[in-house]
Amino acid sequence: MYADRARKAYLESNRLNPLDASTVIGLAMSEARLQQLYPHLYPDNTKNPYNPIPYFEAAVKLKPNGIQYHLALARYLYQTGRGQMLLQVAQSLARMFPGGVYGLKSEPLWSSEVQAAVKKGLQDAIDEKIVAKEAHRSLSHILAAEQNWSEAILHFNKALSYQKEISVGDYIQIGRMYLYSNTPEESIVRFINALTISPDKENRFAAITKIFDNRSHQHEFSLFYSDIENHFLLSPEMQIIAAKKFIDLKQLDKARRVLTAVNDYRPNGDAYYWLARIAEIEKDWDAMEINIQKATVLEPTNEHYRNVFMQLRKRLGKDKGAKKIS
Repeated sequence: MYADRARKAYLESNRLNPLDASTVIGLAMSEARLQQLYPHLYPDNTKNPYNPIPYFEAAVKLKPNGIQYHLALARYLYQTGRGQMLLQVAQSLARMFPGGVYGLKSEPLWSSEVQAAVKKGLQDAIDEKIVAKEAHRSLSHILAAEQNWSEAILHFNKALSYQKEISVGDYIQIGRMYLYSNTPEESIVRFINALTISPDKENRFAAITKIFDNRSHQHEFSLFYSDIENHFLLSPEMQIIAAKKFIDLKQLDKARRVLTAVNDYRPNGDAYYWLARIAEIEKDWDAMEINIQKATVLEPTNEHYRNVFMQLRKRLGKDKGAKKIS
């Protein structure tokens, strides 16, 4: 049996070098595999001779900074139903490796109980000043997932206090939390900060607009767009992104105003396409035809524009044999 041969090899290696953590974790894993197989191989024997926990614990002691060793122990405890020990390990792991919490959340072992233990561990790290910056950031991440926005903002701001410079992503994250905590003025300031320092304003602006996907924030998006119009010379791409968001939020007049301004500056195929889509929503077929035709003229190689135009012509009965729409 492979697991048994591996265990014997690790035992010999451990005898020769008892301070090698990688050997001990290998021994723990092979022991765990044999423990799992034993009831299937010997169903009549109720006493399982294998116990990998001492080896897992020894590996952790030999390499206390090895997050993978802690994770291996946590996974084993979860798989074998040792819930109380799992909570202790999760709390200890969060205390020593606050940044490791993100990976822990993706594990099958994650639960509300583990989350509570992790929060305790992160608070321990903060109290003991063990990687406090990462502990504040990770705790903020968990609190945001719980929609505890005020506490999430508090810890995120504390994490930022350890940094000399604030990144674009950090400004967007704190802005998102301020928005969801119903303090739009604070969120807009952070979003503008993000755009101010970003070398890629179009993509960052697109990312920010997605934060307003919830229609309960449509008023806040209008405020945000009004402010950035005053702070930046917006590119046509940014204006069209905003117009699409206004369409999504059912604010068609605002979308039309933005798109018309784009075309007034310089005719743009994408702007005319979205004006056509607004006309379609309003069932203004003449306006839709005019705008999609202009989009097609400006971008004659765009197959999508051409298909929309041709399908509309058929619906209007302007192509031979087509039935007119009502």
